[in-house]
Amino acid sequence: MRPLLRGLDYLFLLRPTLFFPVWTMFLAGYVSAVHITRFDSWLEIPGSVNLWWLLFGITLIAGGTFILNQLKDISNDEHNGKLFLLADGHISSKSARVETALVIFAGLLIGFSSNLWTGFTFFGLLIVWGYLYNFSPFQWKGHPIMGLVANVLGGFFCFAAGWTFSGPVTSQMVIQSLPYLLAFGAVTLLTMIPDRSGDQSDGKETFPVRYGVAYTTWLAAAFVVFAFLGGYYLRDWVITIPAAISMPFFVQSAVTETESASLKAIRFSVFFLSMMICAKLPLYFILVLITFLLARYYYRERFDLNYPTFSTD
Repeated sequence: MRPLLRGLDYLFLLRPTLFFPVWTMFLAGYVSAVHITRFDSWLEIPGSVNLWWLLFGITLIAGGTFILNQLKDISNDEHNGKLFLLADGHISSKSARVETALVIFAGLLIGFSSNLWTGFTFFGLLIVWGYLYNFSPFQWKGHPIMGLVANVLGGFFCFAAGWTFSGPVTSQMVIQSLPYLLAFGAVTLLTMIPDRSGDQSDGKETFPVRYGVAYTTWLAAAFVVFAFLGGYYLRDWVITIPAAISMPFFVQSAVTETESASLKAIRFSVFFLSMMICAKLPLYFILVLITFLLARYYYRERFDLNYPTFSTD
C-alpha cells in the first residue's frame, strides 16, 4: 500500500483540496451562461461530456499554478508546517517542475481545442496565478492589495472559462460574475490569516500582515454582504442563498478575530456554494465526494492527518 501512497504524492502535489473553489467558480460560470440561475429550471444535467472534459482541463491549469506556488514557497511552507511534499523532500523540485510543465501543456491544449475564448481564459488563469502571483518582478503574493486582486482575477478567469463553454463573451458575463467574485475575495482574505506569521517572517506583506486581522475579517464580511445584495439584485439564487447562509460565519470571524472562526467561515461558505451548484449539476456532487474521500484517505494514511475536515479545533 505504501508504494500506492507514494504514487499519490504526485496527484496531491496538485493540491486537489483547492480544486473545490476552482470547480465551483467554473461551473457557476457555466450555469450563469445557460440562464438557469432561476428556480423555473432548477435541475440541469449536461448532455455532453465536453463540459467535464473542460473542467478537467482547467483543473490541470490550476494544479500547475499550485505547484509553482509551492516551488516558490518551500521555506515559507516549512515555517508554517504544511505542504510537506516539497518542503520535506518527498518530491524533488526537478520532478515537480516536470509535472508542472506536463499538466500546464495538457490543460492549455484542452482549453484551446474547445474554443479560442476558453483557451484565453485558461491562459489568463495561468498568467495571473502562475506568473504574476509568484515570480519577479511582480510577485503579487507578497503585496497586500495585488495579492487579493490576483486571487480574485483568477476566480474571474475560472468563471469566464465556464461561461465561454456555452455563452458569448459579453458585458453580461462580467456583471453576472461580480457577486461570485466578492464571495471569492471574502474567502481569499480569510485564507491569508493562518499564514500571516510565516508570510511575515518570509518578508511577504499580505493583506492581514499589512492591515491586521480585524480589518481583514470585517472586509471579508462586507464582501459577503455585497455578494448577497448583488446576487439578489440579479435574481441569481445560486450565489444569493449561500451568501445569506454564510454571513453569520463571517460576522463571527470578524467579531472573535480567531483563526478557528475564520477557518469555519472558509469551509462552510465554499461548501454551501458547492452544494448549490450540485443542485444544478448533480454529477458534480459525485466528483466532490470522491475527491473529499480520497483526500481523507491519503492524508490519514500518508501523514496521519485528519484532513480535509470541517473541524477547526
